[in-house]
Amino acid sequence: MAHYTGAVLAELIDALYEQERQPDLELIRALLKRGAEAVPALIEIVDSDHDWAQIHAALLLCELRAESALPALQRAISAPEGHDLADWLSDDALDKFGPVALDLCEAVAADKKVDWYPRDVACQVMATLAFRYPKTYPRVTTFLRGLLPAPHLDRRSFESYEAVKRAVDDPKLWTAVVCHLCDLRDPQAYDVIGELFRAGLIDEMIIEPADYQRAYQRSGPPATLTKKPLDLLTRYQRKQR
Repeated sequence: MAHYTGAVLAELIDALYEQERQPDLELIRALLKRGAEAVPALIEIVDSDHDWAQIHAALLLCELRAESALPALQRAISAPEGHDLADWLSDDALDKFGPVALDLCEAVAADKKVDWYPRDVACQVMATLAFRYPKTYPRVTTFLRGLLPAPHLDRRSFESYEAVKRAVDDPKLWTAVVCHLCDLRDPQAYDVIGELFRAGLIDEMIIEPADYQRAYQRSGPPATLTKKPLDLLTRYQRKQR
């Protein structure tokens, strides 16, 4: 393990480019201590790199709550190769920005040119924020409902999954959104979700009608939405065990 006491910022950034999946925690600690000074260089990595350095830089920016990094994070998540980055930012990362992250999440989730998984991650972060910040609940649930298809959509009229995706939207996203709305127990979504199941527009290999019914009968929110977010160093430490 290297020692970074006294290292200039450029040396720390160079060292970040050398990290693999499990970074040197002393390096991460040193970059966090630099705070706002490190933000421009970290944004540059997020904008230009598509390897482990990009992931670590993005996590650092989330930990620092660097709002100036939100456009770069949106671009990176939305890129064709943004799937892995989105996965790393789905828990204990983007949600640390709080409600200010909602604009980014809505933009990613609404962009039909983006792969369904990063869009789902954006929806997941929104659901987490809706529980942590109750004032955002109406905004989040209204937005998520807007991603669902019309219940009268006849999927059988399309020749393939790809045809539905091109003409309307990715059906995988509809199922993911239903799962999030069930977690949120959005009362305005209840009847709509039932209609989507009856229309065969939800993947019952992911969530069955019975699961949807049980979700709305829960007495409390899922633990995944209420857990306290881990700080970045603790997250890395747990992954290194």
